[in-house]
Amino acid sequence: MEPPAGHTKALPGQYCKLQRSLYGLKQAGRQWNKQFTTTLQAFGFRQSSHDHCLFIKGQGTKLQPDMGSLLPDPVVYRRLRGRLLYLGLTRPDITFAVQQLSMFMQQPCEYHYKAALRILKYLKGCSDKGLFFPASNSLKITAFCDADWASCPTTRNSLSGYCIFLGSSLISWKSKKQNTVSRSSAEAEYRSKALTICQLLCLSYILKDLQVHVQLLIPLYCDNQAALRIAQTLFFTRERNTLTSTVMWFANNSILVSFLPHT
Repeated sequence: MEPPAGHTKALPGQYCKLQRSLYGLKQAGRQWNKQFTTTLQAFGFRQSSHDHCLFIKGQGTKLQPDMGSLLPDPVVYRRLRGRLLYLGLTRPDITFAVQQLSMFMQQPCEYHYKAALRILKYLKGCSDKGLFFPASNSLKITAFCDADWASCPTTRNSLSGYCIFLGSSLISWKSKKQNTVSRSSAEAEYRSKALTICQLLCLSYILKDLQVHVQLLIPLYCDNQAALRIAQTLFFTRERNTLTSTVMWFANNSILVSFLPHT
């Protein structure tokens, strides 16, 4: 091709050699898209498998045990995780992320350490956020629970999570990996529900010691229809696992003694 206007390095009679077919050829669009995709991926973007025009950065990557080389000094990672765990006492928004970091305490990798540093960047960007406890507040307890079925990539254990409010104030929360493998999402949700009930019982006893009247029944919200059906009918089929049956009877017994509502 002829040298464009303003290009002074080419001598008379010389031409420019086209390295990439970006313009004017049949494959120009394909070559441009290929170069564009390669450049974005080099900057850390991930191309969506459902829409190739969509590029995502920093989301959708679950932590795995083997992600990069091992840290030469794992004590640095463990100390940072401990400090983040302490910050979680007043910052419930980082509870899930810190729980994920806790699964790699034995052999942390460089990627795990970068994920921990990313939490620090998040905290630095929103250091003014925190918990608010108003002077005039209702003393009615409300609880929410959820579960992430088979979320652990290595053991396929589910993840339980709950948050408990006293009026409009958040007073208790937790994100914890379940001890056993759940065979269905309903089982995982019911284990999370039983964990929440244990905390509700503990909080109700503490409030009674503080001469605070606990308003029964305590609403416990769950988004799994099968788990809700079990709680509403107070009946379930015979379980092959004794532990699962015990968990379900514990949750249903809390409903029978009028500690929780049927819905």
